[in-house]
Amino acid sequence: MMERIYTSGHKIQEYTTTPNGMGGFTKTWTDKHTISGYLRTLSGDERLSADKVQLYSTHRFYCGLIAVDESMRYIDTNNKIYDIKLVDKKKAGNIEFLQIDVEFSGEVYEGEDEE
Repeated sequence: MMERIYTSGHKIQEYTTTPNGMGGFTKTWTDKHTISGYLRTLSGDERLSADKVQLYSTHRFYCGLIAVDESMRYIDTNNKIYDIKLVDKKKAGNIEFLQIDVEFSGEVYEGEDEE
């Protein structure tokens, strides 16, 4: 079954807002889940943005049942950042799993992201 090809170390992050102690707030991506799963490429394309060609690709990530939605992001085992576009619960026989459609836009995770 699919669990046999799952690899560990995939992350789902959520955007959180915390008080900064000066009356304002800090927005940070924080780890919500570190999970096993399988990432499959669906398509790739080039887009021109700000006079620069960027590679975009869409993928499908398969994993066990977790709490995840489209406001979160996915980070693969190579630290590539993907936007979550669609979360769909699936069933194959008696096994339930998530099928998450994601899009890679060229960003790589290098630690905490704050705004």
